[in-house]
Amino acid sequence: MGCDVLVIEDDRDIREVIVELLQSEGYSVEGAEHGEEGLRKLAQMERPPRLILLDLMMPVMSGWQFLEARRSVPPLSSVPVVLLSAYANLSTAAASLGVNGFLPKPIDLSELVTSVEQSLTP
Repeated sequence: MGCDVLVIEDDRDIREVIVELLQSEGYSVEGAEHGEEGLRKLAQMERPPRLILLDLMMPVMSGWQFLEARRSVPPLSSVPVVLLSAYANLSTAAASLGVNGFLPKPIDLSELVTSVEQSLTP
């Protein structure tokens, strides 16, 4: 089993809103509370997701730690990542981490849908 989008976000309310929104747009979506749970879910999937939406500041395993761990798993290292964060230097962090995009919190939901559509369009 796989999904289109994996949302790794420690704030349950934000995670649930994003999952429900993207499901209403027709995407299959999984949520994870932190990076470690995200890695566990990825290990259980038959195929990697097409996109990972990732918060940076989370307990247990941060977004930075998740990205580092992801680099060592070849099938996951090519999955596009869009950061979702209130981190003050988000654009700088996104550039240094080599991710595909970023959306500052509070998240504009229409921008989120547009970003997901653009990331998933071949």
